[in-house]
Amino acid sequence: MATDHKVAVPAQPQIRPKSGFRGDIQGMRAFAVLLVLCYHAGFVGFSGGFVGVDVFFVISGFLITTHLIGTRTKTGRVDFAGFYARRIQRLLPAGITVIVLTAVFAAIFLPRVLLPDEFLAGAAALAYVPNMYFAAKGSDYLADGSESVFQQYWSLGVEEQFYLVWPLVIVALFALGRGRLRVMFLAVAALVLGSFALCLFVMSTSQPWAFYSLPTRAWELGVGGLVAILLLARPQISRGLGAVASVLGALLLLGSALFITGTTPFPGPYAAIPVVGSALLILGGAVAVPGPIQRALAWRPVRWIGDISYSIYLVHWPLLIIPELAVGEELPFWVRLSLALVSIPVGYALYRWIEDPIRKLRSPKLKPRRVLAFALTVAVVLGGASIGGRVLSENSTVTADAPAQVLQSPVLAPPEVLEVPSNLTPSLMTAADDNALVYSTPCHVTERATSFEPCTFGDPDGDRTIVLFGDSHAANWFPAINLIAKQEGIKVESYSKSRCSSSFVEKNFDGRAYWECDEWREAVVERIEEVQPELVVLSNYAPVSSGDTSFVNQTDPSAEVWAEGLKTSLAAMPAASQVVVLEDTPHLAQEPLLCLSRDVENAAQCAVPTAQGTNADLAGLERQAVESSGGAYLSFNDYLCNAEECPAIIGNILVYRDTHHLTASISEFMAPVIKARLVDAYLGGPRG
Repeated sequence: MATDHKVAVPAQPQIRPKSGFRGDIQGMRAFAVLLVLCYHAGFVGFSGGFVGVDVFFVISGFLITTHLIGTRTKTGRVDFAGFYARRIQRLLPAGITVIVLTAVFAAIFLPRVLLPDEFLAGAAALAYVPNMYFAAKGSDYLADGSESVFQQYWSLGVEEQFYLVWPLVIVALFALGRGRLRVMFLAVAALVLGSFALCLFVMSTSQPWAFYSLPTRAWELGVGGLVAILLLARPQISRGLGAVASVLGALLLLGSALFITGTTPFPGPYAAIPVVGSALLILGGAVAVPGPIQRALAWRPVRWIGDISYSIYLVHWPLLIIPELAVGEELPFWVRLSLALVSIPVGYALYRWIEDPIRKLRSPKLKPRRVLAFALTVAVVLGGASIGGRVLSENSTVTADAPAQVLQSPVLAPPEVLEVPSNLTPSLMTAADDNALVYSTPCHVTERATSFEPCTFGDPDGDRTIVLFGDSHAANWFPAINLIAKQEGIKVESYSKSRCSSSFVEKNFDGRAYWECDEWREAVVERIEEVQPELVVLSNYAPVSSGDTSFVNQTDPSAEVWAEGLKTSLAAMPAASQVVVLEDTPHLAQEPLLCLSRDVENAAQCAVPTAQGTNADLAGLERQAVESSGGAYLSFNDYLCNAEECPAIIGNILVYRDTHHLTASISEFMAPVIKARLVDAYLGGPRG
């Protein structure tokens, strides 16, 4: 006989109560922010921790699409003003608090040469376009040296721009499809595929724009939208399907964090791995009985991290980067780890006292239009303050009190300068823009270019021709050669390309063979053969050690590979042309503008030991390779270094605009030496 009896059910972590809240998704947020923390703290093994942002994108797309379609279905409309006001009330208070505090601490602790760009980045964050600012600047999020204290706001810019347009898209699709989820799914899928295709295309032309822009990232949020539509059509899936989706999703996310690296072309096709993994993990949680992965994600301590993940994300980056920029060197791992851990209680404080109370604030006075007007006013006022801070910092003086001796001509073995002189040329605030004229012409091309336009400098009517050929280090010498050519009636053609040497070596770029370099180099060689110049000058950023470099060909030590490439280059030059190869300029150990601005009374600390800044062994191999091929080998480093060190300042002239590029000012100052050693020695006097 059957009897009724109750069975005790073990308590399960809360996954999906009647409110629709899913604890496992909060756990995914925790996982995402911890990945980002591990990546920025430098944890070994988490080289792909930056994919935590992609997890956030998918979650945001899922939640916002669920909300919009659900609201439109239940009420027959979407309250746009109310929707935007709620987003502002949720995101803006904590975001603006961190922007203001970051700007204050940056102004106190950062080298002053960084402040103009930082204030501008802060203004971009306040205007909800930081991603576009970093893209336009060409910032490489995955590379060291391009960090801003506001860098973390790029992803918030993408999301805020998505929130601006996505409600309009959903309402339009709802109307066109008459509320049929299948039609909406197909339409969103088409948008996702279009955005993904655009991402792949832009990756081949401009990685920063592919990384930062909404059109090339929208597919990630759109994938979350597709999952939302699927689960609105079928709120639950079978337990078996949920288990498979959860396990596969977790494996894809873990694999992304462990095996994707900063050299992986990203976003590109590799971004699909964490995006699909996130989508599967969300889908796998749509089950009646949670599996072990969902229970782990919904564990209360994990959910707590998820609750404060937005605030942790906001505060972690300035906590890590401001001390590093202030001291001028990479922090020890234990310090980075400590700061990353500190970001959790600091993030909780921000959540507890700013984010959560204002998010929950309800008042008849908080009408959507007032919230929107207040947000716009705050953005305008603080943005204006940021622009004002930029103007003030640009016009600030970053020197010691005393001037330096103005040298009339270059000197051998220049002495060290003990402090930043008051008559420094160019100033530290303008040095980054003290570039060769050639950078603003079609003759210097970027990494993605394969062709060029012939350019003539010096005296266009000159009867002798010099061709300058190489990467950005060839452009180092353009100001001097162009000045000499104008004075001596010589025609100059200059061909340079970023990260692409005139030495015939196979190079790597964005994790692949740098084929654009090979094509461009061949095209320039054809141009030189056509021009038949009297003098060809080759100058390049050479390997600074015998260790691994960016060369694909690692069969031989890189120095020998480089030397063989030089031989091939010389063999490709016209037989009637004199070919001169210039030794690479010194490489500083520290960014000179930052180093000098940290302590204007101690410029000597920014010099590099000559043995460290130059590479005598490589120079010997280069000389042997060049001279055995019938060329000539020259160095001007004896005018940039003395026996002990290569100073950052010579006389009153700043030598470097970064660790290895000369300022246009020092290049022009070196013109008399270059004329004597290079032009007069290998081109001779005027024909007549």
